[in-house]
Amino acid sequence: MATFFPEHLSALAERIIAGGAITRPEAERLCGNAVDLHDLMYAANKVRLHFKGDRIEFCSIVNAKSGACSEDCSFCSQAARYKTDAPVYGLMPVDKIVGAAVDAEKNGARCFGFVVSGYGPSEREMEHFKETLAGMAERSEIRRGGSLGILTAEQAAELAAAGMEMVNHNLETSERFFPRICTTHGYAERLATLSAVRAAGMKPARAASSAWARLSDRLDLCSPWRKSALIRCRSTFSIRLPARRWRGRRGSRRARRCAAFPSRASSTPAPTSASAAGARPTCAISRAGCSTPAPTPPCSATI
Repeated sequence: MATFFPEHLSALAERIIAGGAITRPEAERLCGNAVDLHDLMYAANKVRLHFKGDRIEFCSIVNAKSGACSEDCSFCSQAARYKTDAPVYGLMPVDKIVGAAVDAEKNGARCFGFVVSGYGPSEREMEHFKETLAGMAERSEIRRGGSLGILTAEQAAELAAAGMEMVNHNLETSERFFPRICTTHGYAERLATLSAVRAAGMKPARAASSAWARLSDRLDLCSPWRKSALIRCRSTFSIRLPARRWRGRRGSRRARRCAAFPSRASSTPAPTSASAAGARPTCAISRAGCSTPAPTPPCSATI
């Protein structure tokens, strides 16, 4: 395979800055051994600086309902069928969630989301969420979001009317590979949720994550990103934990995945942000002298 020299990477960066995109064959080469990792990060940083400048945007979340989840996502410690030390509790009181949002704003966060375990919200939970959103709007100016599982079009519309601005909803992997990491719901339900969120006028923020499986599966994630016109895309990397079916990989391959995959993600026309998140202390890229994963382009959230 031909090597990507720095001048080739610079040309690709300039193409993206000018509004172009990386082709699939180019992406496969970028994610392989044909490019030096540091050269890739340097070129990616040029794109980030052009689109986002030298800034970091802070966001915060609260785990508003934890554990005992009915779904069997193989990467999640909150699934009821796995024996883990994840805490288990029902919905937090409204005032506690709102208080967390107020504290997050005081600490410099620009957006706040409440995250809940489970397939999707019940009618009672929907009322709880709407009351929470009203409390957040009354006591803070922080942008309001959530990660609430599978949503119907009606639920998305209700949440938007109540003041929710962003919804996190992870695709996790390609449609082909998805049945190997989750069997209790389908990929089509996740895509339908993204469509419902956008139709309701909310932003599907950080709506795609995780570089599971083969390179082809990771690159296939870019197709639904374009179709859904996602606002933010995140590549999340797993930590090796006991009692999980998924086992993460360490070493140089992990470092390359941390850098190369978000670089490909940001080359698609739709996302306005791409970032790397999760398990940073276990990523070789962090141990290789990089203080933050910020060179993934164009990146505004690197926490």
